[in-house]
Amino acid sequence: MLFPIMIKRAIRDFRANLGIQLGTCFVIALSVLVVSFFSTLYVNFLNITEQLGTKLGIVVYIKSGNEDQVPQIYQKLSKLDGVLSVKYISPKDALKKLKRYFKDEPQILEGIKPSIFPPSFEVQVKQALLNPEKLAQIAKEISSWPLVEKVQYGRGWVQSLSGISKIVKLLLMISAIIVLLAMAFVVANTIKLTLYSRKNEIEILRLVGATSGFIRIPFMLETLAQSLIGCLIAFSIVYLGSFYFRNLISHNVILASIGFIFLPIKYTLIITSITIFVCLITTLFSINRALNL
Repeated sequence: MLFPIMIKRAIRDFRANLGIQLGTCFVIALSVLVVSFFSTLYVNFLNITEQLGTKLGIVVYIKSGNEDQVPQIYQKLSKLDGVLSVKYISPKDALKKLKRYFKDEPQILEGIKPSIFPPSFEVQVKQALLNPEKLAQIAKEISSWPLVEKVQYGRGWVQSLSGISKIVKLLLMISAIIVLLAMAFVVANTIKLTLYSRKNEIEILRLVGATSGFIRIPFMLETLAQSLIGCLIAFSIVYLGSFYFRNLISHNVILASIGFIFLPIKYTLIITSITIFVCLITTLFSINRALNL
């Protein structure tokens, strides 16, 4: 019976202090927008590295004269932990690929026979660019096999992109912490202003025997509403911006082929949950401290 009354009180107080409430919603929206922006960048960076990872793999060259061992080596490579796919490249296929590469200058390859190319395998590793240690481990293991002549992979590229990934992730975490602290500070000050404006009302409630919960819950409901409104505004801006950017890059062949990912629903729910949790905890702490409840 008391909860509907507290909801009505929260709605009434929200309307009575609309300016302060909307100001808090705006700050929360701005905070969520910053975190969502960096999250979108991080998700798309992961998407790009994943796509590059499928193209950047390990090339395994087999010693000449061991073509009859190709099926066994193929099976052995396929069973390695972390390997996504294995493709056999015969000497003839290697020459064809090279001819396609030098299609504008065919004279370079005149007189070259397939026999000069060793049989090889292209091995794709799961999340190769995000796990350089695993990639290096697999390459080292393959290079120790007796029938393997040489193992090559873009070690420099992998290490560079892995380092960039860690930096982007660190920046996302730092920005999220700073933004959440700023948001908590603004919410706390808003609660203080609201408590000051309702000081007489709260004193009367205490005198008539109102419980601590009866005093706290309307403030908590207001904070919940502020958090949800702020998140709704922020995510609306993020998705409108995402649509605009996606249409913008659709005319660019390279960027369009890479694609652009919207902020996944999982990230949206996580950011919303953390925002609500931080705001509610800050509100509860501020009320208890101000009213000694």
